[in-house]
Amino acid sequence: MSDDYSLATISSVDKDGKTTKGKVLVATDVSDNYVVLLGSPESEYKENEKIIDEIWGSFTMRSGGFSGKS
Repeated sequence: MSDDYSLATISSVDKDGKTTKGKVLVATDVSDNYVVLLGSPESEYKENEKIIDEIWGSFTMRSGGFSGKS
């Protein structure tokens, strides 16, 4: 996405075989790193994807990020 932000899709399976699907946002700031994990049961993922995108899309770093460009 940029020098300070990366986005990836994730999935996991629990011990009962239920699958969770989601997105992970990784952000690098001047002195901190952030990981934002957002997910939903896979069967409900498509209907929740817009909400997931709105949540991670609202994350900001006021310092400008590690690169100073964010």
